[in-house]
Amino acid sequence: MFKREWVDYGARVTGSAGYGSMVYVVCQVNNGGWDGVHTRYGRPFTPWGRLSDGSYVYDGWIGAPTVAEDGYSPGTPACVFGP
Repeated sequence: MFKREWVDYGARVTGSAGYGSMVYVVCQVNNGGWDGVHTRYGRPFTPWGRLSDGSYVYDGWIGAPTVAEDGYSPGTPACVFGP
């Protein structure tokens, strides 16, 4: 899995984690780029997880809990940006 600097497949890759690696998602963004494959509730699956190192991973490629109708995984806070 590639870690990216933002929530889009075109964003710069900042690192990677091997299959089965543990990553710590601190919050989710639900308006990121879509992989063109995953859908949920008939819509593109767009959640990305922000990791503790500030990079992002596509939730469709990690073992994040299944998102609810609101597009977020239960128990995972939405990322808040700005002041």
